[in-house]
Order: sequence, then C-alpha cells, then structure tokens
Amino acid sequence: EAGVNTIYVIFTIEGAHVFNSGLGMMGKTANPAEVLANVDKVKQWDKPLFFMGVTHHFNNEMVGHAKSLSGVVSKFCDQSEGLDTGIRELGWKVIRKLLDKNNGRRILIDLKHMSVQSRNEYYRFLETEYPGEIIPLIVSHGAVTGFRSNDEKVEDDLFNFGKFQSNDINFYDDEILRIAASGGLFGIQFDERRLGSESELKKTGPNLNHRKMLFHKSKLVWNQIEHIAEVLNRNNRFAWSIQCIGSDYDGMVNPLNGFWTAEEMPLFDSYLEKHAYNYLSSSASANLKDYNKLNASEIIERFMRTNTYNFLKSNF
Repeated sequence: EAGVNTIYVIFTIEGAHVFNSGLGMMGKTANPAEVLANVDKVKQWDKPLFFMGVTHHFNNEMVGHAKSLSGVVSKFCDQSEGLDTGIRELGWKVIRKLLDKNNGRRILIDLKHMSVQSRNEYYRFLETEYPGEIIPLIVSHGAVTGFRSNDEKVEDDLFNFGKFQSNDINFYDDEILRIAASGGLFGIQFDERRLGSESELKKTGPNLNHRKMLFHKSKLVWNQIEHIAEVLNRNNRFAWSIQCIGSDYDGMVNPLNGFWTAEEMPLFDSYLEKHAYNYLSSSASANLKDYNKLNASEIIERFMRTNTYNFLKSNF
C-alpha cells in the first residue's frame, strides 16, 4: 500500500539444539527419533524457514562449534565439550533432512559458529553428495581472519595486513572463494570483538571526537568488505556480490559505537561510501580488474541492500 512502511520478516534459526539436544547439563542425551521428528515439523511450517545455523555456543551432540566466548563470560560458560570437533552421525542426519527437497522446501545451512573441522566436513559433503548441484553457502553474521586458509596462516592482503581478528570462528580466504562460487552470501557482523585486531581497535577510540569515532568504527566494516573484494578480484571473480549486512544486533554483541540500531543505517551508509571512495582513489585498488571498478555508491548500495535482495530473489 502506497505510503505505508512495511517490515518484512524471514524466519531463520541459530542452533540445532532447538530440536531438543545438547541437554547434557540436565543429565539427558538427545533422542535421535525425536530430533528428526522435530526437523520434519519445522519443514512443514506454513511460514517456511529460510536457513539454519546447525550449532551455536555449546555442545549440541550434532555439530562441533568454534570458540565464541571470551573474557569474563568464558570463565563462567564452559565451551570445551564439543569444541573444535566435527559433525557427528545425528548431525549428518539433520543436515540431510534440512537440505532434502522431498520433505518440504530446502532449508539452507548457515556456516556461522561451526568449527573449522565441521565447516570443512560440510564442504566435502556437498562436493560428494551434491556433485551436480550448487547449494549456496551462507554466513549470516561473520568476519574474516585475513589468512589464506586454516592450513596456511599467510596474509595476502598487504594493504590490510594485521587488521583482522584471527580466531577461527572467523573465515579464511579459501572459504570466501567457496562462498562466492556457490552463489552464496557473506553477512558482515557489526560486533567490534570480531571485526578487528587489537591494534586496529585501538585506532577507533576512546580519545576521538564524534565524527572521527564514526569514521574509524565504520572503517572496521569497510576493511572486511575490501578484503573480501581483494580475495575475489585476485581469483578473477566479481568482487562485490557476496558482502552484505549481517549485523547480529539481535545477539550478544558489542556493537559499533555510534551505529547502535537500524536508525543509524543511513549515517552508516554515508560513512561506508567515504571509505569506498578513498579506496578507489588510492593505490590499494590499482589491481582491480576492469569489471570490478564500480563507483563507490554502487559498491555500498550492493552491500546495504542489493546483494541481499538478489540472493533472496534467487533462493527464497
């Protein structure tokens, strides 16, 4: 209806423990039949689930998780059980059901919070079990490590050397290439703890005036956008198609100061465009292929809106 603002909601789930697993602290183990029956129920919802993260912060008896908690929180919340492990038998059964098109529409898998081992096992699974099909890889809210791969801790992005947080809950360059090849999407989260190295975070405050703070806080996100673009460009791919907002503002995050809610997104947009313009005007962009030389406005429009819209049109 003209003149009426509408908020659209698309359902997703973070963590397969919702199927009633990971109850070890209560002295219970998952009942596989119950878990799989619950998957079937979700797949019959009249408002379909779009994608699902198959693990979260703790052991769920299905899929190994990456370390996600730090500081004081980690002292009180023990993540060790299931940490950095792979995908277990029940996890594979759940993943197969989620991807199956014969028992309701396919539910895509969100890679966020999966351990490196689980992620690599999932990539191999897709190559083996779906060799003739391209299933999009999704990172709903993530960041980059800056490293070539988990096995090669080498930084190829010299202009952003040392700027990223290297914990393996974040993603490697070889994974960025996989996501792009799958027609997937990489949502960049607005959580300071994930976006930058200690040295990079120090540049963002606290002894800055308001404008400089906004400039440096937004630069943390731009660095992510730029790094993904550089990885894709080096590998002869379109550089600006997978980056999108993955704020995690509904999560337990430390948001970027000055960009607290959706109300600040127009301001955030304008600061990102400044960073894009500065990048395109500098030697850092000298090696961009001709097809990757978009103007600053188009790059940021893709990040803020277009990439997500196009992905939804193709996959939802």
